[in-house]
Amino acid sequence: MTGGAPDGVQTDLLARLHGHLLTRAQLHGCTLVANRLRPDGADAAIPYKAISTPIRDGARRVVGVLAAFRPDTGPDFPARDADALEGLARQAAQILASSFDPLTGLLTPTAFAAQAAARLLAPASGGRSHGLLYVDIDQQSVVNESHGMHVGDEIIQAIGALVARVARESALAARVGGDRFALFVPGRGIEPAARIAEELRGAAVRLSGTRGDRPLYVSLSIGVACLADADRRLEHALAAAEFACRAAKERGRNRVEVFYGNATGSVGGIAASALEAQVSAALAADAFELLAQPVLPLTCAPTDPRFEVLLRMRGGDGSRVGVEKFTGTAARPELAREIDRWVVERALSQLAHCRDRLRDHPARFSLNLSAASLADGEFWRFLEERVRAARIAPGTVSFEFEPPENAGAAERLAPYLLRLREQGVTFTLDHVGRGPDALRHLGALPVSGVKLDGGLTRRLARHSPSRSTALAITQLAKRFGLETVASHVETDEIRAAAASLGIDFGQGFLIGRPHPLEDAIRDLPLYSCFATWSGLRAPPPVLAAAAS
Repeated sequence: MTGGAPDGVQTDLLARLHGHLLTRAQLHGCTLVANRLRPDGADAAIPYKAISTPIRDGARRVVGVLAAFRPDTGPDFPARDADALEGLARQAAQILASSFDPLTGLLTPTAFAAQAAARLLAPASGGRSHGLLYVDIDQQSVVNESHGMHVGDEIIQAIGALVARVARESALAARVGGDRFALFVPGRGIEPAARIAEELRGAAVRLSGTRGDRPLYVSLSIGVACLADADRRLEHALAAAEFACRAAKERGRNRVEVFYGNATGSVGGIAASALEAQVSAALAADAFELLAQPVLPLTCAPTDPRFEVLLRMRGGDGSRVGVEKFTGTAARPELAREIDRWVVERALSQLAHCRDRLRDHPARFSLNLSAASLADGEFWRFLEERVRAARIAPGTVSFEFEPPENAGAAERLAPYLLRLREQGVTFTLDHVGRGPDALRHLGALPVSGVKLDGGLTRRLARHSPSRSTALAITQLAKRFGLETVASHVETDEIRAAAASLGIDFGQGFLIGRPHPLEDAIRDLPLYSCFATWSGLRAPPPVLAAAAS
């Protein structure tokens, strides 16, 4: 019996019982009421009664077990206790979901900030300094485009496991973005934190290899900063570490950089200024590039080719960096609007230059709009002028945006959409299914389609709740007469699941990789063959011949 436990409570035995109940929960996935327990192969009864129920994550995987015990001399657990315990398990699952990232098991940004703040406020922490690491996977967008999002997720999971492994003792680890992590190392100076960063960097490189016949390179850029206990401003130190991480990328990637400045100063402003300068330099040097990713029919009738236009920034080594890399945590509305304007100007200019080809081979090109642009009346006036000046055939240009936050925003947005719709422009709600209320203002917006969030799509093949959610979205969209698109269709399992739900179109690695926009326009006859073929299991003969 462990010291401090109530008399008669065998804590070691309860711990072992809890382990067995967890195993049973993982094997059978159901609530267990055991009013008589016996050890395997023994006659003597264990002096406890138990009731347990699994705790599941959002993907319905068993991630824990909630158990209650009482002495065997007490009353039996009735069925209503099972109902109560299942309710508590659902609450526990919600707490876990808000605190832990489902892909890596690391802390969420909110939980990370709260737990780090608690450590800093603890009386025993006075007078110490703490290390903070900001970790970014190098060229994750290249992995996604070359190998598919499913491989990208595997890399994120593997790096998350490495971060968790080096987060020893009282360290805190979190996934703070798509391919970004943070590590808080209390009571360590900046040099020990830098050694941990170097250990992590070296371990990541060893994950490199091949996938199929393609090389797969894995490396990390890591920024290290010091958080003085007397300051206790985590966001400043995190911004300093992110600033150092960005310096590591600019100096060649696969390296550790340390921020030796004053973490209590306006580091956030420094990082934001550096980011704005990077975007401005890229714009001035014409270092952005537009790619087009095919969107093909799954179950609907043949249609004209469709593409989503994606923005990438070209690195000095020829690599492409996704737009989220330089509009992430330090993004400001003016930056997002500036980028949107560049995309609109360049895309419409290229499409206008190819009016004759588009007349012979009609196609639709969808551009993304940020929330900052949606809320800017001046941007909408700019957009109307550019669409009118391009004189492109109706139906050629479409825009995608995330659902507005509230009814007021939807009402303010609707008139702009209606005016552009009169010019033949269509609109699609993006990332539908990411939140529970994505379609709540659907009737107020003159959109022509909805695109399912990639996280939802990737779970369609093996997760019944996700299929139910996607089916509900699809059926509601059809009642409004809207087309549906599944993004991140990376495997044939996902494609088959999306098609079985009646989703109209698919987009993702399985269907087509992004290519330069000018190449997509040039190859419109070839894409027309794809768009009029609805199998998506293997290339049709005419395309195989063309490819050879």
